[in-house]
Amino acid sequence: DKSVIAFQGNTLNTAGESITEIYTVAIDQQLIKEDLGAIGTVGQRPQPPKGIKQSRLSYSEKGLSSQRHWLRASPDGAFIYALGRDAQQRNQLVRCEVATGDLHYISDFPFSISSAININYQGTALTFVAENQVFIFCLATSRLQQLTDNSMESLALSGAPVFSPNGKYIAFNQYVAAQGAAYLQVMLIHV
Repeated sequence: DKSVIAFQGNTLNTAGESITEIYTVAIDQQLIKEDLGAIGTVGQRPQPPKGIKQSRLSYSEKGLSSQRHWLRASPDGAFIYALGRDAQQRNQLVRCEVATGDLHYISDFPFSISSAININYQGTALTFVAENQVFIFCLATSRLQQLTDNSMESLALSGAPVFSPNGKYIAFNQYVAAQGAAYLQVMLIHV
């Protein structure tokens, strides 16, 4: 029984600069069971079980964005989505094809994405925050839709928006003023 996980790891590009790329590792339950020494002892960290190796998936010159975010996979596992910086240093959406490792920019927004991204359960759309707004991006049509109507002076959004399991709503966090203070609240918006 094997599972594959993807993660971000640092490496050096051809110019000797540290960049972040996408790596994968196949988790083989049998290999884990066979290497009891990998568990570690008191005061020692667990070690990768013998025979389990990581592989570099993406090979790009700029790597992923340094903004804190997590990778998101399509439901069929064919693609991994992340953030990458464009020539203007704006965070854009990138897609890595798992079969080939090819990494492509799929957005060219005039703004920088300011949150982590999330994908809906159907694998058809991504959501994120930019310019104090919640957006949804259709993967099939590259259509971008702004879901909120905040000004830059509105109280801030916080964290990453997330889809409901049925894809009909997006939940997000926003500060709300009450009794002279700002309180973080969970908001829902119909997609």
